[in-house]
Amino acid sequence: MFFRDVYMKSLVSIWGRGVLGVFFLLCMGLGAEAQIKLLYGPYLQNVKETEATFVWEATVPSVGWVEIAPNDGSHYYGEVRPRYFDTVNGVKRTDTRHVVHVSGLHPGTTYRYRVYAQEVLQHEGHYVAYGRIAATDVYGREPLRFTTSDWSKPTTSFLMLNDIHGRQQHLADLLAAGQHTKQDLVIFNGDMVSTMRDKQGVFEGFMNESVRLFASEQPMYYARGNHETRGAFATSFQDYFSPCEQHLYYAFRQGPVCFIMLDCGEDKPDSDLEYYGILNSATL
Repeated sequence: MFFRDVYMKSLVSIWGRGVLGVFFLLCMGLGAEAQIKLLYGPYLQNVKETEATFVWEATVPSVGWVEIAPNDGSHYYGEVRPRYFDTVNGVKRTDTRHVVHVSGLHPGTTYRYRVYAQEVLQHEGHYVAYGRIAATDVYGREPLRFTTSDWSKPTTSFLMLNDIHGRQQHLADLLAAGQHTKQDLVIFNGDMVSTMRDKQGVFEGFMNESVRLFASEQPMYYARGNHETRGAFATSFQDYFSPCEQHLYYAFRQGPVCFIMLDCGEDKPDSDLEYYGILNSATL
C-alpha cells in the first residue's frame, strides 16, 4: 500500500510539472506571436518645400519616431541620425498610430528615412517599461526615400485618381497606366472607399496597395470626397490623412503649379434622409 501511494504521488507530481511546462511553453509561444510589428505604412503626407509628415501604425501601443539621413551615399549608420518623435506638447505619445511632422528640410532635396515603434509594456506614474522595437528595414533593402517640393522646378507632373471605392486592383491598374513612378506626386481626389466603416477597410481597400506601390516614397495628397464622410470611421479621417494640417483644405506648390486642395464634403444637404442626422457641415 505504501509503495502504491508513493508511486501515484510521483505520477501526479510528474504530470503536474509536465502540464506546467507545456503551459509555460504555450505562453512563451503566444508572447512570441504578440511581438510588436509595423501593421500599416509608413506613408508620406503633406510633403512641402521644407517639411514632411510620416504616418504609420504598429500592432501594439508604443512610442514612435523617425530617423532622417541625407541621400549622400554614406552608410545609413555611419553616424548617429537625428530622431524625430511622435509627441504631444513635449511628451511622447503611447499609441498604435504614429504621426511625425518634420520641418527644417531643404527644398528639392532627397532624404532617406526609417520609422520605429517601441512597445510600451507599462506606464505607471513616473515609471515606463519598454519592450521590443519594430522598424522599417535598412539592411535587407535600400532605406526608404522621399524628395521635398521644389518651387524652382520649371515643370511638374502629377497623377490624380478618384472613385476607387475599395477596389485595390483598379488602383494598381490605374497607377500603372498613369506611369506614377514618373510623376512628381499622386493626388487622391475622393471616394477611395464607399464607406469609412473602420481602419481595416481603409487600408485593405486602397492604402495597403498604395504603400506597396508608391506612398512610402512618393508624395500623396488626399482630397476628401462625399463617401469619406460616411461611416463610423469618418471622424478619424484626419488622424491618417493630412494629420498636421489645420483643415482638410489647404494649398501646396510644386514647380510652377500651386495646388489648392478643397474639402468636398457631402453632395446633398445635411437634412437628407441618407445621412440619418449625423452631418453638421456648418462647422467646417
